[in-house]
Amino acid sequence: MFTHFLLMLLLNSAYVVESTLFTFDKVHDIVGEIALPEPVIDCVVDDFVFVATADYLYNIDREGRQIVDKVPLPLRFNHILLLYHDIALISTDEIIILDRTNLSFKSGIGIERGDHRPVVSNQKCLGAGAQHKIYLVSDASTQSTLRIVDLESGKTIRKLRVERIRQSEFDPQQMAFICLEAGQWLSIYDLSLRRQKRIHLTFEPDILIAENNCFSAVTAQGIFFLTKSGEMVDFQPVQSLLHISGTVMLTKDAIFWMDTLTMRIIGMQHNNYGITALFRDSDANHVIGMDGQGRTYLIQNSPGSLVPLTRQRRILIPALPLAAGVDSLWYLQLSAFSEPANALHAYEEFRRKGVPVIVDSADLYRIRFGGFTDKLTALDLLEKMELNGWLVFQKKLRSGSGEVFSVGNEDFVIENGVVRKE
Repeated sequence: MFTHFLLMLLLNSAYVVESTLFTFDKVHDIVGEIALPEPVIDCVVDDFVFVATADYLYNIDREGRQIVDKVPLPLRFNHILLLYHDIALISTDEIIILDRTNLSFKSGIGIERGDHRPVVSNQKCLGAGAQHKIYLVSDASTQSTLRIVDLESGKTIRKLRVERIRQSEFDPQQMAFICLEAGQWLSIYDLSLRRQKRIHLTFEPDILIAENNCFSAVTAQGIFFLTKSGEMVDFQPVQSLLHISGTVMLTKDAIFWMDTLTMRIIGMQHNNYGITALFRDSDANHVIGMDGQGRTYLIQNSPGSLVPLTRQRRILIPALPLAAGVDSLWYLQLSAFSEPANALHAYEEFRRKGVPVIVDSADLYRIRFGGFTDKLTALDLLEKMELNGWLVFQKKLRSGSGEVFSVGNEDFVIENGVVRKE
């Protein structure tokens, strides 16, 4: 039976298993293993590795050697979505937008409650035309809901109920979403979520892979090859198929290589290493294999080429202090209200607890505490004070000078709107 590994993610030569980050150095045949501070909820890879846990969002360099940045998460998020310039964190009823360069809070969007997930995890592949939109899918009973959320207005600008979506991916050649739906339906949607084509398959695939010129539909019996119009052009019987990635197929006993033009098997090697999963690498010429003990292998997309990777345990270097500019500082946004009376009540409560908050009423009434000249100092102080909220990087707010507050045995003063230690 075909096995789908939900706990692993491989994108651009990095993947996560539970709370371990693996990175690859294919030049020296080395895989780096980095233990992360907490179990991972979601992970996406682009120029950097972005990892979400229950408590923090981490930005880690691609080599897995340093925490570039981190930000505390005041609530649990289920998914990370990379937008054209920013990062979106998705919960059951809210989307939070963070600045990708420093992980500071930019905005929040309320959405209809549901088990929302991104249609694709990295929307940069959709091009500049989609940079102000978010594409989500959620499931309920036998149906799924596709929606487009406008980032600027926060409104749902397109909502479509369809048969329950079992799998979705983006086809950059057609600039379309390919959705495998219940009832053996394959649907293709454009960037406006208009259905361009609906194909009824004569079999039920476990997973569908969009190739350059066709679809590969994987079942327990083997692989069906379909044209982009849904016509069957070939079938490769492969018993007990575990995984497929590109032109490499894996069973319990053997590894097979296929020709990309004829889709015929052109090579086979016994699975002597006990590899149980394949993952597509950012380099189209390679596939990463993994056995049941977590050991990894570099497999070229040509018959007979399989190299065990040397494991190298690494310790992440903490992030360096991120200094603020002359005109902007770090603040903790503790709450936001539309009614001034509610904001005043919260303001007084924080003041009674010894937190010298201020109210920023540029649009909503936002209760903020700061400003800090560097982010790590802000994080350290906020953890000691057990405060919960979003870190915001913005122009310095006006506040009184000479205000003093204490955290443990340390005294701090706010002078000209800047927090400094006495």
